Amino acid sequence: MKTSCLNVRKSKNGNGVFADKNFEHGEVILYFEGKFLDDEDIEFGSYEDQHGLQIDKRTYLVSYGLDDFINHSCSPNCGVKEFNGKFILVAIRSIKKFEEITFDYSTWADYSTWMKGPLWKMKCSCGSKNCRDIILDFKFIPLHLKKKYIKLGMVPKYTLEKNKK
Repeated sequence: MKTSCLNVRKSKNGNGVFADKNFEHGEVILYFEGKFLDDEDIEFGSYEDQHGLQIDKRTYLVSYGLDDFINHSCSPNCGVKEFNGKFILVAIRSIKKFEEITFDYSTWADYSTWMKGPLWKMKCSCGSKNCRDIILDFKFIPLHLKKKYIKLGMVPKYTLEKNKK
């Protein structure tokens, strides 16, 4: 799968999305597109569960496109932002051609308020020097990262509102 400036190919964690050009800080990398599903419509352990972007407390944006191959990193080069009801992946620093595109999954994860059963978590294998080993909901990441991600505009409104309490 390929667009004019992104390419899916093998990465250290299976498949990943890689830049086919240099991107500048603040540049839009891609738009998340797909269907909106409530958590009640998702079977946990399914494709939608694994590839849906949580966009509200109980709503997910599920697509079957390039965004499905974007891997997590504890030292990401991108962040997800909402702009006029659209969800976009934006470079949070300059990205070199051939570099893997990543974002921190914890910035948009807030399952713990409603999910029945065990707490959502995922083993991290990003390999960055800042690796947290386990990917958890936003509320569990270190305070300095929360502040950084909030300042960058990478944390959804529903998570910010809940974490004020």
